[in-house]
Amino acid sequence: MSRRRRYGFRGRGSLSAAVALVLLASILSGCRQTGPSAAGPTSSTSPPPVTATSSAPTPSVTPASWRRIAHPPYTDGSVAWSGQEVFLVHAWPTWDKATNVTHCIERVAAYTPSTDSWRTLPPGPAITPHECRWGGGADAAVWTGDELVLWGATNAAYDPTTNSWRRLTAPPPMDDLTPEVTVWTGRQMLGWGYLDCCDISSPEGSSLTPATGVQRRLPRSPLQGGAAPMGVWTGSELIIAGGGYEGGYVYDDVAAYRPATRSWRTLAPMPIARMEGTALWDGTELLIFDGIGGRNLESGRDPNLRTRQLARGVAYNPTTDRWRWLSAPEQPRVDAAYAWDGHEVLMWGGIGLDRSIPSHGEAFDPATNTWSPLPASPLRARVWPTAVWTDGEWIIWGGGDARSFAADGDWKPLTDGAAFTPASTSR
Repeated sequence: MSRRRRYGFRGRGSLSAAVALVLLASILSGCRQTGPSAAGPTSSTSPPPVTATSSAPTPSVTPASWRRIAHPPYTDGSVAWSGQEVFLVHAWPTWDKATNVTHCIERVAAYTPSTDSWRTLPPGPAITPHECRWGGGADAAVWTGDELVLWGATNAAYDPTTNSWRRLTAPPPMDDLTPEVTVWTGRQMLGWGYLDCCDISSPEGSSLTPATGVQRRLPRSPLQGGAAPMGVWTGSELIIAGGGYEGGYVYDDVAAYRPATRSWRTLAPMPIARMEGTALWDGTELLIFDGIGGRNLESGRDPNLRTRQLARGVAYNPTTDRWRWLSAPEQPRVDAAYAWDGHEVLMWGGIGLDRSIPSHGEAFDPATNTWSPLPASPLRARVWPTAVWTDGEWIIWGGGDARSFAADGDWKPLTDGAAFTPASTSR
């Protein structure tokens, strides 16, 4: 809705009447005046008093800034934000040489931004060895408003008010595997896609209701299923897009699951098949960045159709069931961290498509389809950093040194971190 300033203009008739009144007042004043007034100039020669008008206060702009944070106890894992603390769930395997069994150790730490301090939570329920061997890491983690819920290997909940854990009654889903995509609906955890030891992903999902401990399999989806799909919760639906197998099949299919009706619907396919991307929901569109894309053909059949890293993202509008291409950033990259801050998409870290090291992060405005640079970070450039948006700050730590890529594909781990605060305007 447009707003117009009211200036108080009147019609011609009103203006004529006003002029007549002014002339009459001037004549009468002149008749009474016999000499200079003791109080000062006469009204006929004195300009009307000027009344100061108040103007709107000038907006105060707080520039974007970085600050270093205390070193975290663990460099990676699943993260969740409670409104006061960042929870970090970290798991790593240990091999028992005597029994030739891989045991999984999982620990949880909490970071408080207001005090810049970490604390270690008491140990939770034991994690199964199978999860560490095949599941790829820690439980999926969400904050429900009261508890931190871990799902995939332990099915446990942590209550900060009592500093204690409870085991949920439902068993872990899909043979102790952590879902590829996990979202919180406000009542349930929804998980979809389960990757086994051989990069074979099941096109199935589950729901977990922490309040009751009830777990159910979702109806079978219309998706083909594959490793590293992308998904978001829109407020009413879980949207799953793509997935595949690096060097092989990559999918462009998309579908939405609605918990209210326990039903799936097929959506328009992506403009290009994609896997290993990052998906965000901005309140209107599903935004997907990064990832590997290509044709839905196995690369071994035709070397000219091999998958490739993608420089441009895509956006999907559920209202119109249409996709659009997004502009490429100044420095296209992969393996970066992304976050939606309520106004823009923040991107930091990663490595260039040509193996160059980006000099800074960038911000993307979906409304204008444009990118702009972020201020220089105090952190060394890195790939796969751990990051979480905290409703005011973007906290980043860990990852691998972008300058240390080795022939075996390993990166030198980094342990430091920093918090980024976007620019803000206040009156």
